[in-house]
Amino acid sequence: MELLTSFTQKSQRHCRSFRDPTLLDLPQVKTKCGQTSFKFSAASAWNKLPREIRELTTLAQFKGKTFTYLRNMDSANHICTM
Repeated sequence: MELLTSFTQKSQRHCRSFRDPTLLDLPQVKTKCGQTSFKFSAASAWNKLPREIRELTTLAQFKGKTFTYLRNMDSANHICTM
């Protein structure tokens, strides 16, 4: 089974069109424990990525841009005291 078949796009589940067709639909969960499931966590993390990263078409581009984005996020949020 391919990983992509585990997720549905928000635009596929709802009748109306969305501004961003790359967003994934978050599965309905009833408990805090459900929010730690792979399906919920992965869809949530994907939706938090910038749209330009979600729209990349090759794995190499995705890896490079995601690494740079996460490195910059870490640098911006990391406070060093000297």
